Amino acid sequence: MSGARLCAVSLVAMLLLRLGWHFSVHAEASGLAPGLAAILLPLLPYCAALAFRLRGPWIYGGIAAWVYFCHGAMEAFATPAERGWALAEAGLALVYFLGLWLRTREAKREAVASK
Repeated sequence: MSGARLCAVSLVAMLLLRLGWHFSVHAEASGLAPGLAAILLPLLPYCAALAFRLRGPWIYGGIAAWVYFCHGAMEAFATPAERGWALAEAGLALVYFLGLWLRTREAKREAVASK
């Protein structure tokens, strides 16, 4: 699997995980609209970069993955009842960074091959 595809799959998986987490645990407490806004807000710069065809959308995805990683790590220590959800979120963020690393290596390899 290419690095770009791994990044895209991990972002989609993080989004689906956050939606499942919200609807199964927090839906009644926080409400639908505020909860969805909190889930989708970190992905807004990435979506804008894709929509406006900005350079380097994977960097914006990395920022979103970093936010999700920090949230997952914090929740893993703060809320033992939700530790599984939180560790899965942090793990998917790490998979994103692995994909970003692979993508960078692929780009460097292509640059050297084209010279």
